[in-house]
Amino acid sequence: MRLSAEVTRATNEGWVAYFVRAAAAFGLDPWVLMAIASRETGMGGRKTATGYQWLTTPGDAGHGFGMMQIDSRSFPEWTRLGHWRDAREGIWKGAEVLAAKRRDIVSREGLSLTVRERSGQTWPFVMPVLRGGALLDCAIAAYNSGDWAPYHVSRGRSPDYGTTGKNYAADVRERAAEFYELFR
Repeated sequence: MRLSAEVTRATNEGWVAYFVRAAAAFGLDPWVLMAIASRETGMGGRKTATGYQWLTTPGDAGHGFGMMQIDSRSFPEWTRLGHWRDAREGIWKGAEVLAAKRRDIVSREGLSLTVRERSGQTWPFVMPVLRGGALLDCAIAAYNSGDWAPYHVSRGRSPDYGTTGKNYAADVRERAAEFYELFR
């Protein structure tokens, strides 16, 4: 299985317990959190002389921090303080962000909102009503693309339509299923 090296790394580094605790605290699936870390950084990236690549160096053109690639534009204080260098802190923050995305989708159901392109152009939409797997997929996609995920759902498209690779949630769900099987 393609993720077995990541399972070994997470187990050897003691990260599995962090994923389980963070998932329990935020009502999430630990395999989904692991899958986001896998998608974002390959569970920390390659091992270097100073530690794991993404626990020592920002990614995403200098905006993604830590194993979960927390965005400095959304969480400037957290990233500035260096919490992202600690795998436990990064996993916890990633769980907090994913739970907030889910909560925001539900709490804004039916509200008229807008999303903004880099050019400044805005696009109006009504936050869709989502439950179960559709809500989870949209929250996972929103972890990557923000409100563009529910925007695309409101237009009858997949929440992945505006994500990196146009497959973020689907890929995370596939990885989560593989992590589940590997830990059974």
